[in-house]
Amino acid sequence: MPSDITRLESSARAFAPQFRAFTAADPSLCLKCFYDFEASIAPTAYEALGARCPEFYDALMHFVATDRALDLDIRVSISADLIIYASTRCLQCRALAGRYLMFSGTEETPFDTLFDLVCHILMRVLIPPPSTDDATLYRMVYKKLFRQGSWPSTPAQLLPRGAEQTIGRLVHLASIMQSAPIVLLTSMLQRYRKPVFEEILNEKHNSLLLRRVAGALGEAAKLASAALSAHFRNTGSSSASSPTPASDVAVVKAMEKYIAFPRLLNIIFHGIDSESHDLARFAYRYEATLYRAVIAVLANLAYPAAWDPELPNIAVYLYSRLEAADRHDPPWFIRQAALISKKRMEDVYLCLAYHLPLVLWRRGCSGPGCEKQVHDNPSGKAFAKCARCKAIHYCSKDCQRRDWNLKIGHPHKVICEILCELLAIVPASAIVKTKPSDTARAWREAAVPVERVRRVAVWMLGGEEKYLPTAFEELLNDTIGATPPPRTFNDCKTRDERLSFIERISNCRYPPGSRIVLVPVEGPTMGYIEGESDCTIVPLQTEEEQAFKEIELEEGKDYYGTFILKVVPP
Repeated sequence: MPSDITRLESSARAFAPQFRAFTAADPSLCLKCFYDFEASIAPTAYEALGARCPEFYDALMHFVATDRALDLDIRVSISADLIIYASTRCLQCRALAGRYLMFSGTEETPFDTLFDLVCHILMRVLIPPPSTDDATLYRMVYKKLFRQGSWPSTPAQLLPRGAEQTIGRLVHLASIMQSAPIVLLTSMLQRYRKPVFEEILNEKHNSLLLRRVAGALGEAAKLASAALSAHFRNTGSSSASSPTPASDVAVVKAMEKYIAFPRLLNIIFHGIDSESHDLARFAYRYEATLYRAVIAVLANLAYPAAWDPELPNIAVYLYSRLEAADRHDPPWFIRQAALISKKRMEDVYLCLAYHLPLVLWRRGCSGPGCEKQVHDNPSGKAFAKCARCKAIHYCSKDCQRRDWNLKIGHPHKVICEILCELLAIVPASAIVKTKPSDTARAWREAAVPVERVRRVAVWMLGGEEKYLPTAFEELLNDTIGATPPPRTFNDCKTRDERLSFIERISNCRYPPGSRIVLVPVEGPTMGYIEGESDCTIVPLQTEEEQAFKEIELEEGKDYYGTFILKVVPP
């Protein structure tokens, strides 16, 4: 291996200045040599190469992030110049270059192939292959986001033109190229979630990326439908036949070149450091469009998870957020998911077992009112865990102290004790790999009191473990669109219902996951009005009003009086 790494390092050092100097007018690079170099990199060598030759990966990031016009005509022109370079200027490859690098106008251009290889090389150094034996090993690389002696060792190496311009460039390229920019965006999101995700949500980037993802899924659905029809013809089946496990093989193969798009949705939905509303924030105002695109793909599969295991769950989540008019005639697996969710709501052990792994993966600070993520830590290190339960993180001793001694809500002094009991029965490393039903059974057989399990579930979900989404209730009762909206603020059961109520009365939409804060208005003529049926909503207008004491909403509590209402974006 040392000799292999030395050879790779020598080649990487030679390629680095070529990628740095690469321009549309002078693309001086031998494609054949680079293809051979990429093919010789062993899966275990990417990280070692980053330690020994970080300037190579710096040059590749500079190459993909550089702002240059790259419409099809320009890419074809660059490709022609690359072939001429290999044919006339590379002493090693010029005799063979024409044979290896010819292309027609209907194929992917050689420049696109080069860009794709570069993005995949960067993806592999950012996200080492996961262990098949222990999922926790996959997360070990994230204990410190940026480490000296590895690549990237600083945020600037990952975002060479800053977050907005680097991510914006990749989003733009995703709209004109096949999938390579999506592959790189996905790996950057896994490695450095908060800054990358916030730029994906940037209004200049979000709609462009959403349209590309929905469009790609639409193209995949057409290929899937054609492959399904061909399978039926080849097997002599009726065109009205339903998909089968055998047809799934042909359909998945037909959609292979689009797999990067469901994987991006998967990481947004349930990637490390993800929050419960991240997919809703990404799909904001495009929920129905994205839902229809996902369903169009899954309609061609007998087993909905055959292409990507999380894609059916993404469809289920999007369905729960649709307006009633878009919720009619869902596929069978969404009704099944609604029924499973109902059973989960009725079994607090199962509810906790399903949601607790997401809490265990989260690395943000759990201090009251603190929303710091690990990406905010200047050292790049993960926040320290509670030494007792080893389940949640704190950015400072002050945050840990305030959470431990919390007066209202769920002090960690109580939650920690229960978590220790639960994790002694099923360790954290096992929970993430065990079926929720098996975890719930273990807790039930160990006679963990239901009140203690519910206390942790309420802490984790803010009391919403008791409520099934309205979309699921209506689907199971065959009453889609029949549930009247809450008439008052205090009638709302969940955070989403409260936000929807505010949107209705203000005729304004707010991003999913927005936090609602009440500010009591006190004065000679206004204050708490005993017995009033609901609070009066007063817009927040002046800086002086912002000085009033804020009240975080508590689950199950009604609020009477006159309040200033604040909606705080996530």
